[in-house]
Amino acid sequence: MEYFGSGHLSRSGVSVIEWKRCLCAQASVSNYSRGTTRMSLFQRARSNLMWVMMSDVVAKGATIFVTIYLARVLGVTEFGVLGLGIAIASTLWPLVDLGTNGYGTREIARNRSNAHTLLPSLNSMRLTASVVLIAASAVVIELIGFEESKKWTVLATLLYMTTYAITPDWVVRGLERMSIGFVINGFTAVGFILGATILVSGPEDATTAGLVRSFSFAIGAIAGLIILSRLEGVRFRFSAQLDDWLALIKQTYHFLINRVATNLGQYIPFFAVSVMLTDIDTGLFAAPHRLYIVAVGGMAAITSAIYPILTDLHQKDPEKFRRFQRKLVDYILLLFIPAAGLGIIASDRLMNLIFGTEYLPAASVLTIMLLTLPLLAMRSLYMFTLLSAGYEKYAFPANMAGVIIQLIIAVNLVPTMGVEGAAIGMLAGELTSATILISLSTKKIGVGSPLQAETFTVLGITGVLICLQLWREWHLGITIGISLIAYAAYGLKTGLIPLNKLINRRS
Repeated sequence: MEYFGSGHLSRSGVSVIEWKRCLCAQASVSNYSRGTTRMSLFQRARSNLMWVMMSDVVAKGATIFVTIYLARVLGVTEFGVLGLGIAIASTLWPLVDLGTNGYGTREIARNRSNAHTLLPSLNSMRLTASVVLIAASAVVIELIGFEESKKWTVLATLLYMTTYAITPDWVVRGLERMSIGFVINGFTAVGFILGATILVSGPEDATTAGLVRSFSFAIGAIAGLIILSRLEGVRFRFSAQLDDWLALIKQTYHFLINRVATNLGQYIPFFAVSVMLTDIDTGLFAAPHRLYIVAVGGMAAITSAIYPILTDLHQKDPEKFRRFQRKLVDYILLLFIPAAGLGIIASDRLMNLIFGTEYLPAASVLTIMLLTLPLLAMRSLYMFTLLSAGYEKYAFPANMAGVIIQLIIAVNLVPTMGVEGAAIGMLAGELTSATILISLSTKKIGVGSPLQAETFTVLGITGVLICLQLWREWHLGITIGISLIAYAAYGLKTGLIPLNKLINRRS
């Protein structure tokens, strides 16, 4: 593939005028590029992860707080309607993004000067697609005959597609300027929290809650565009060039279909519950499902931090790429396997603490979803492993296989088992996709399987802790304290917690 700074016109369809504008701004970007090149791999990963984790704490903290607030204020039924709107918006989002997120981040990571041309082209295409899709959705909702209150709540949440379409977060990831991403999420979080707590006070405010969520993303997006323009000279101007858009879609196609498959996998069980069961069941399923989506976002934050590094490493040093990917597997499983263990021993207490007794019937759903998290993490990491190495076309069949399994199980189990059947479908779907993606990554790229001694050790530690808790029936705080000590000792022993490096850097 030809790149924008190589002296040729890019195949992605960027015009000569835009390409020349890119060259004029290339000097400032190349200075930053040389700075990141001088940083060690450990420094780059640490810096990216530090900012991404801070950003994710702000974003997910706001999401959890508002989710709990809305679940209690709106009630089970109206919270379920809001959840349905969010599920529809999130499922349709890939048709707005059109694969630009993954493609744009990768191309900017390969050549930072691409940011000047890709931001206006890709975001203009996303903005146009969002307007068309919302209009089409409004027609479909009217034809289906949604109840009046439900219709406006769903449409309010669909506005998210337009407000989020202009966000430059994918550019920030490609440039490895994760601190700007932190600011974007900060503005979004503040707008979300203030809007929800001030404007939403009862079940009648479900539509307002949808609007608050949508416009909070607009606040973050506008802040990000202003900061990116001032700090990096990367500006967004609407550019309606159909030929360029069609050429770009040819480049982003595999990213698009992958995103469609992954989003379907996250929301098919939710739709199965909303269609086959009652509004109350939908609300019960929505509560743990929103927590699950928060975890999905957390995993996405981790992969977004390391995606540009993996892309860069695969180009320059494939062996270091494989070693780094293996280290990531160990870190991520050390994070998500204990979370699965927590679901086994404390799901009912978590549901009662977070959402209240009204949502206790969904505690078993939370258990299954937490058990799904390690599989979700491996599916996501190995998918991004393929994407960073340029094998994105192989990821779609794996993700789609999981979607098909989820659909089959949901159709058969939801009518008989209720919300638990939908959760089992999620578990089976993630297991299917993760297995295929791991197999493809090992064969195509040569990375290792997660089923190695380190993984079995973490599973063993978690199993022992679960048995101790079930046997002794300690206070949950005691078990969590013992767990932290055990996992920290394991991390120090294996070098996952690089204590010597941290001490040396401080001294």
